[in-house]
Amino acid sequence: GRLQHTLTGHTNKVTSAIFMDEQTLATCSWDRSIKFFDIESGFCNDRTIQCRTKVNDICCPTPFVLCSAHFDKTVRVYDLQTRTLIRELKAHSQEITSICVSPGSEYLLTNSKDGTLNLIDFRKMSAPVKTFRHDNYKNLRDGNTACFSWDGRYVAAGGGDTIFLWNTNSGKTEASFMCSSKYVSCVS
Repeated sequence: GRLQHTLTGHTNKVTSAIFMDEQTLATCSWDRSIKFFDIESGFCNDRTIQCRTKVNDICCPTPFVLCSAHFDKTVRVYDLQTRTLIRELKAHSQEITSICVSPGSEYLLTNSKDGTLNLIDFRKMSAPVKTFRHDNYKNLRDGNTACFSWDGRYVAAGGGDTIFLWNTNSGKTEASFMCSSKYVSCVS
């Protein structure tokens, strides 16, 4: 295919983009904002969310809320109708580099430069339900991501030259896979 649009509007590094629906793309940036673009026209609409700190990643657990992972170690939840902050949780001791939602939209998974992944009950937004760690897991990059398996039974993240796989029920490391790459930063 050919390039449809070049989306402009952020004033710093764009760190993530997700499709909200068939008409809207949401983006987040180190300019401390979350913007919404009309896919058909390519224009940014006026529904921008201004944030307190750099935004590293976003996810959408329901059609009504958007969750964001921040440089200040915090997960924030915004009401999409009013564009207001409705909840926040300091989830890590260092910067959160990614956030994603479980297949059933019950849990959020955060990945942090503190070398841990946290499983957070989305409905309660309180202390993590589980923390995943491994002695050799290190999250050293800003764009380092983590993800759920399609059935939610596992979470995965890359750190260094290894991909780690944890069981969501037991919290234990199920496997680690050495890669030929010097650094694995994205899994999906």
